[in-house]
Amino acid sequence: MMPIRQTGAALFVSLIILLLVSIIGVSSLRSTVFQERMAFNSQLKNITFQGAESGIGAVLSAMESDGELLTAAYKGTELSPHVVCITYASGLVEGDCGDGQSIDSRGLLKVTTKSYFVDQKLLSNTDQSAFLDYEFATRGMGAAIQTTAFDSESVQQWKKVAPAQQFSDYKNLLGY
Repeated sequence: MMPIRQTGAALFVSLIILLLVSIIGVSSLRSTVFQERMAFNSQLKNITFQGAESGIGAVLSAMESDGELLTAAYKGTELSPHVVCITYASGLVEGDCGDGQSIDSRGLLKVTTKSYFVDQKLLSNTDQSAFLDYEFATRGMGAAIQTTAFDSESVQQWKKVAPAQQFSDYKNLLGY
């Protein structure tokens, strides 16, 4: 009997299959990492937007009870608005957010709002000399502290019915 000569084809085929499986594995790993980055970026963008909205809500809520804050917004313009930083430790702080001022306990997000007076209009169906409709805008800006790539901005326009004295007595303004 003659011995069968082997050429090693099985070894060659198994190495090719191992190479293909390795390439597929590395490709799927890269895809997973890419998808994780996309999810993180989407989450961070959403967090900065929610921060901007929270800042607007905090300022509008404070203006319902703080006439001085409302008067400061009335004196502001779009080019020179009344600026407030919303912080975790101190609440509303006048001016832009500085180092270490964040809205969350982890220190990841800073939120600034800018409020300003837009217009005043006669209030319809009332004694027009007594009440006016004051229109304001508040711009909320949320930004991730660790990176400059993520920030969101939201603007909300709102109105306040008040005496026509143009905020000369802000304490009386809050009752309307």
